[in-house]
Amino acid sequence: MPKAPKLKYTPENLEEAIAELQNNEKRLSDRQICQKHGVPRTTLRVYKHKPGHKTSLGPSPILTLEEAILEDWIISSARKGFPKNKDNILDSVQKFLIDNPRPNPFLNNRPGIGWLKAFLKRHPRLSIRTSEGVTKASSCVSEKDIRGCFDEIRQYAEEKGLTEILNQPNRVFNADETNFRICQSTGLVVAEKGSKNVYNIENSNAKESITALLMSSAAGGICCPFIVYPYQRLPEKICESLPEEWGIGKSENGWMTAEVFYEFIANVFHPYLVSKSVEFPVILYVDGHKTHLNYHLSQLCTHLKIELIALYPNATRIIQPTDVSAFRLLKVGWRKYLKKRQLLNQNKGITKQNFAHILNEVLAASLRPDILVIRRNGFKACGICPFDPNAINYSKYLGKNTVRHKDASNELSDTATITFKSFKTIVGSSLCNRFQDESFSTTETHLNVK
Repeated sequence: MPKAPKLKYTPENLEEAIAELQNNEKRLSDRQICQKHGVPRTTLRVYKHKPGHKTSLGPSPILTLEEAILEDWIISSARKGFPKNKDNILDSVQKFLIDNPRPNPFLNNRPGIGWLKAFLKRHPRLSIRTSEGVTKASSCVSEKDIRGCFDEIRQYAEEKGLTEILNQPNRVFNADETNFRICQSTGLVVAEKGSKNVYNIENSNAKESITALLMSSAAGGICCPFIVYPYQRLPEKICESLPEEWGIGKSENGWMTAEVFYEFIANVFHPYLVSKSVEFPVILYVDGHKTHLNYHLSQLCTHLKIELIALYPNATRIIQPTDVSAFRLLKVGWRKYLKKRQLLNQNKGITKQNFAHILNEVLAASLRPDILVIRRNGFKACGICPFDPNAINYSKYLGKNTVRHKDASNELSDTATITFKSFKTIVGSSLCNRFQDESFSTTETHLNVK
């Protein structure tokens, strides 16, 4: 005899059946109540004799009330440009259980894939999605992508009550890291004609570089740099070589990590905001690097009233102010200083110990107070502050699905105009040569592309 199909009922159906069973004014039988609400008789009978019986299957959740906080963090992070994968969530739960010990069946306090599946089932707002992989060069980013990113930022700011902050220069910041090579490349030199062996002695390790994190506001303020050294334990001499206000961190390879970025927020950025009497909350734009994905960093920023917002990936060269206005000037000043130092001090190279002192001199020369105006214009040109996606020069984007605006009425144009040089870059020189061989005219200055 085949088994009867299982009844599918919701927790609401079960609660209604239990309530009617407890207050049975119509004096219905248990069978009638079950048929009315679609609940199995055995299930209702269990709750009749054991009123405190829990409604969910399996053991109680380990995190209990914290699961709602975890759900909100995952959703909020995804909307700000930091979607979490499986390992991000499991690592965060493991760290939470280490900091807040409680009995659990997990190995080393780290839940497995089974817990994650049950967690997603308990929270139907969440689901496994395939994120859009951004693996092409930044030239593939389109105007449609950037405008969509700005729309998401505006919507998030409206929901969080941050709209007015978007246009307050002293409360909008941008941070990014960059590497400085401590050995100057030789480049072209003048030597005897026909000589095959032209050498240049290097006073430093040619492959070594040091990471520095810089942060500035849309009002032109500059926070103290944060230097990351490739050490497991920082030498005392290097710590003493840094200016008093600067931040210092360490990682195994000298690159930025989540722990190092946490130290920057806690020990450098927040004290800087307090010293400048900046009104909280503030907005800090960063790129979507994995060092900005840590759950405990999100907790810290929430506690300190710092809103981390990720800019669109592979587009920071156009919409990130530090890349647009600061880093280029700083790198030019760094190369000039290295060349000058090479001429004056032939036998003295740049080391980890004197790096901070040299960088401080380059910063003073390259980012003078009069150059801070350029930094403010950088925020404006990127559409960051004032918050205006129309301020961006979209002609720099060569990606598909490009959307152009005719006028302020936001009517879309039917065609987009690019130069022949840009067209040749897109389709390739071989195809352009083929057009010319087949008597196609390519002498026009511009081509209209549908």
